Amino acid sequence: MNFGNLKILARAYVPAAKANKISAVQLALMLNNGKNDAALRTLCLKKNEKFTAVAEQGEYLLSTILTDFLVVDKPGLWWNNGSQYRQLEPYTIKKLDEDFPYWRDASSGSPQRYTIDSNVITVYPKPNTTLTSGFWLYYGAKSPSMSSDSDYTFSGSIEIPHLSVLDDAILDYWKWQAYKITGGKEDVIRAAKDDYLREIEDKIFLLNRRIDISASRYTKFQGTKF
Repeated sequence: MNFGNLKILARAYVPAAKANKISAVQLALMLNNGKNDAALRTLCLKKNEKFTAVAEQGEYLLSTILTDFLVVDKPGLWWNNGSQYRQLEPYTIKKLDEDFPYWRDASSGSPQRYTIDSNVITVYPKPNTTLTSGFWLYYGAKSPSMSSDSDYTFSGSIEIPHLSVLDDAILDYWKWQAYKITGGKEDVIRAAKDDYLREIEDKIFLLNRRIDISASRYTKFQGTKF
């Protein structure tokens, strides 16, 4: 569904959301926010990008190295040790402090662990060499904002067919936010939020299922063999 169709349905789903209460600009902002929120929760736009490792630098700003970064994906961060990429161990800063109390002052070397805190990704130890494409991060991405009515939800001018199932979730997000502006009661607003979150969970299942694997005699679970 393109942006124009989403806007048409949005007004229809919340009849009280007339233009004199929610302007066209506000409507566009809310639908774009819904798209971004759905992308964050479902991790529907999976990407992986390499970036430069800088000698003696342990911290990197995600907004600078990966401008569309939303959330890290399961494979996480990898490091090129000179001959091949090796997966680094994910940590929190708290866990680093507990396990390696002096990690901030450690000498540089070959990174083994990393942590992501807000907009900063930190590696430990910090690299002892500068290497183009030294790091490789797997993550969920943010898509460009919809501006033209012909723009599709997550991909601009060309639709990504399997992501069209998220249109209903985006409209549920819109209802949740629109009720706040149009004077919806607290229980109505809360119910709309719950509807949105349930819709997201349903779509996560649909997006992540792999019928080919479950149907394959090579990969499906067949029980214990003796």
